[in-house]
Amino acid sequence: MVKDDGDFGGGGGAGWQLLDHPGLLLAIAVFVLVLLVAMLVAVWIIMRRMRRSPRVARGLLQLRAEGLPAGPGRELAALRLSLAKGIDYTTESVALAGRSGRPVGDLPALVGRLAGLASSLDEQLRAWGQEPDPVQLRTVLPLARSRTQELTTSATRIRVVLGHLRLLRASPTARR
Repeated sequence: MVKDDGDFGGGGGAGWQLLDHPGLLLAIAVFVLVLLVAMLVAVWIIMRRMRRSPRVARGLLQLRAEGLPAGPGRELAALRLSLAKGIDYTTESVALAGRSGRPVGDLPALVGRLAGLASSLDEQLRAWGQEPDPVQLRTVLPLARSRTQELTTSATRIRVVLGHLRLLRASPTARR
C-alpha cells in the first residue's frame, strides 16, 4: 500500500509552503505582473519606432519588391522603392552640399516640394497595391510608371545640378 502524506513533490513540501504566506505570494504575483507590463510596453515602443523608421520601411519595401510573385503588385512595390530611393538620395545630396558649404540656392525648397509630391504618389501607389483585381491594377500601371518616372527624373536632375555646381566651384577657371 502507498501511504498518502499529502506531499506531491516528494521534497518535503517546500513548494507548497508558499501557499502559507499570502503576502509573499502576492508580492511575487505583483512582480510578475509589473514585469509583464514592462515587457509589453517595451515591445510596443520598439514596434512603434520600427514602423516609423524610414530605414525599416525601405527594407520592408525592398522585401516586397523582390519577394512578391511577378505581377502588378510586385511592380507597384518596385515603383515605390525606386521613388523612395530617388527622393532619399536627392534629399541627402542637397543636405550634404549645404553642410559642406557649397551653394545650393533654392534646391532645399525644391527638394521639399518634390518630396511632398513623392509622398502623395507613394500613398497612391500604396492604395493601388491594395487593389485585389489584377485587371484593374494593370490599367493603372502605365500611369503609375509615368508619374514615378517624372519624379525620379526630376530628382536625378537635381543631383546632376549639384554635381555641376561642385565641379564649377572646384574648377580653377571658375575662380578667375
